Amino acid sequence: MRPSALALACAASAVLGFGVRAEQAKPRYDAATIKRCQPEDNPGPARGTAGGTNATISPGRFFVPCVTAEQLIYLAYAGSGARDDEHLINDGWGGPSDDKKIRGGPDWVHSLREKYQIEATATGATERTVLMGSMLRALLEERFQLKTHRETEELPMFALTVAKSGFKLKPMKPGDCDDNAAPLTDLSIPAKPPCNSQMTRSNGPNLVWIFGGADSGTLAGRLSREVGLHVIDQTGIKGEFVFRFEFDRDTIFTALEDQLGLKLEKVKAPRGFIVIDHIERPTPDRPFPVALTAAPWYWYNLYHDKTY
Repeated sequence: MRPSALALACAASAVLGFGVRAEQAKPRYDAATIKRCQPEDNPGPARGTAGGTNATISPGRFFVPCVTAEQLIYLAYAGSGARDDEHLINDGWGGPSDDKKIRGGPDWVHSLREKYQIEATATGATERTVLMGSMLRALLEERFQLKTHRETEELPMFALTVAKSGFKLKPMKPGDCDDNAAPLTDLSIPAKPPCNSQMTRSNGPNLVWIFGGADSGTLAGRLSREVGLHVIDQTGIKGEFVFRFEFDRDTIFTALEDQLGLKLEKVKAPRGFIVIDHIERPTPDRPFPVALTAAPWYWYNLYHDKTY
């Protein structure tokens, strides 16, 4: 039996209401503009904050200049926009994306010749993991039709552990770093480092790392970039430390043990990456779809329209 128009309208309204509630469960930008950049706008790889994207947030606003789709995916799913439990395992998430971290998809996803600028607003949103994370993910899934999944692979790495000589640093005490230090304008080595700072200086052929309050995980991250493999912090050491570490690149392993009482051991461990299952070039900027905003009378009229 053909349902009455009223019954159909009520059913449609119920389904619509459920759909709207489900859609509203995902935080979304109020408005977002995606602009295809011209090659001359930013021809090289992006550098700077937020994993090399130079993405910025302020209350109710998100902006990222010309970056690749790969960089947008990494930013939202595993980089600066991700919560701690969303970062890729053994990634060193503060760095930029690459085709080892974001894999698959058509060539344009990774090409420096195809970049996008996004500017979005979201009233009341202030959290980095919302403006750069969940809202950006929703935008990529809707406008780029993005679908992904995560995998891991076993790779050679280093484990940072305590050497037999024992850990040689003392926990940071008040006064170990300078709370009132002015920003340094030269490459001098300060007698007392500014608090919460990380500096690199040179002393003849040697590099000098100066930490004004850092934990062992921060040191592991710096070592990762220096030794060319990811370094896993397995020291078990808690707390922050103020210290200076001086080395040349040929003796970094020895210097680490002599000065800090730590060592690097070769291991194999899993590293995570994201696989693109589906992606399309973004749809044009447009109003919210009518199907998600229509009132019940819309469905009644649609039912009686013989052209449907």
